[in-house]
Amino acid sequence: MDDRLKISVIIPVFNCEKYLGEAIQSVIDQTYQLYEIIVVNDGSTDKSSSVAKSFSINVKLFNKDNGGTATAINYGVKRSKGNFLAFLDADDIWLPEKLEKQAKYLIDHPDVDCVYCNAIQFISPELDEVEKVKLECPTNPMPATTAPAIMIRKESFKKVGSLNEGLYIGEFMDWYIRSQDAGLNQYILEDVLVKRRLHIANKSRTNIEDKRRAVLKIAHAAVVKRRESEK
Repeated sequence: MDDRLKISVIIPVFNCEKYLGEAIQSVIDQTYQLYEIIVVNDGSTDKSSSVAKSFSINVKLFNKDNGGTATAINYGVKRSKGNFLAFLDADDIWLPEKLEKQAKYLIDHPDVDCVYCNAIQFISPELDEVEKVKLECPTNPMPATTAPAIMIRKESFKKVGSLNEGLYIGEFMDWYIRSQDAGLNQYILEDVLVKRRLHIANKSRTNIEDKRRAVLKIAHAAVVKRRESEK
């Protein structure tokens, strides 16, 4: 297979030893096998690094000081060798045809910069009933414009620029808005290719007020930028 079609899969992880192995395995189980897995350990204090090391095949582990998801993804992108980029949260799972279907679409449509897909949410099975009732889990698949749902040409990613390392929450939302401002041509597959795990420690759950403020800040910055560009 042509090395120009290689995909760099970047997995940022911070204290997610419980789920990281399943995330990595979901990449190894892909039907599309021309990839590299880059795990960026963002200063974890648990055994996340050891979990990544246990996968000796196709896994490159990088350890760095804690700086947040944006810093970890940017760190991985700088060390990537593929011409396509894909990102997987350490607690989520890809369906086996995720890389194959998205790579095929980008190969067949050279004018498209990036392709997303549908995602479905699930409650992590190890939770007890008390914890499960605290989680709201929609059962219908939904179009996802999130980091685990994207595949993008590296050259297109560079047009938008790195993720904002000043954001601890909403870093990919900010990048997505900037990608639209940059005029990236995107497409969303109808296929369900991502499973988003719901659990008590989800970043979006444990920092609800911080997330609300981050969303407002990102939206305000986007409006200001667009108004300035229209002057």
